[in-house]
Amino acid sequence: MKYRKTLFSLLAVLFMTACTKATFSVINIPTSLNNKIEVANAVYDQKNNLSLSVYQSKSQIKKPQEVVIFFHGGRWETGSREDYKFIGYKLAEEGFLVVIPDYRKYPDVKFPAFVEDAAQAIAWVDDNIMNTNAFQGESLTVMGHSSGAHIGALALADASYLAKLDKAPSVVDKFIGLAGPYSFTPEADDLKDMFGPAYNYPNMQVTTFIDGFEPHMYLLHGDADETVEAYNYQKLEQAITAKGGKVTVKVYKDIDHTDILKPFTWVGGDAEILNDVKDFVRR
Repeated sequence: MKYRKTLFSLLAVLFMTACTKATFSVINIPTSLNNKIEVANAVYDQKNNLSLSVYQSKSQIKKPQEVVIFFHGGRWETGSREDYKFIGYKLAEEGFLVVIPDYRKYPDVKFPAFVEDAAQAIAWVDDNIMNTNAFQGESLTVMGHSSGAHIGALALADASYLAKLDKAPSVVDKFIGLAGPYSFTPEADDLKDMFGPAYNYPNMQVTTFIDGFEPHMYLLHGDADETVEAYNYQKLEQAITAKGGKVTVKVYKDIDHTDILKPFTWVGGDAEILNDVKDFVRR
């Protein structure tokens, strides 16, 4: 019990600072002790050597399941699917089949490479999980945090990404965005280089492409988030509403940019966030 309390305190401190490698190492400790979740890895893009991990409860194998693709955050520059194992385990424990892909990052690539990777991952899941006898996918939800929410939302809003793969956004039933920067204009030098030149900025803004035919979008945000400003979800909500599309917004009190992920860790956080995600996926 003393060890658990010490680990709990350490995780709380790490979460208050930033999502570093040390943070993820602590967060993911319980996953190595969990023998109830089946984890499989697959290459979804051989050309770019990109892989994904599939998580499902052993008790749910070959049973009907809602499928969730999660795109991790990291400012389009850092992070890996291994860092976010805790998401895969937590949602699999709740009965979902979870897919967490890697994608290319800056400075190795620039926009739109990582959005192209997201579309490729969505297409792979549609071909290999949703439309096969090996799995019982009931619905497909794309979910992302921070830059991962931006990537996932743009891959669905700008239909050209999936069209290049002979797919359409309609293969996805729902979208969940956690603290996503959907409508910002790059100001930092690295972001200008990543998304520029300036005339290209509209192409990286999700709001540019909203036509009302996107999957139902569930936009979750914390009112204490100082990393991604509230106008991002507000502008996206306005754009979807104006086009007659489906959008739901939920803002959580005293929740910042990383707090919104805490409920998916073993240490817990605002349980309402996790419950809202589960309820939306199961609708």
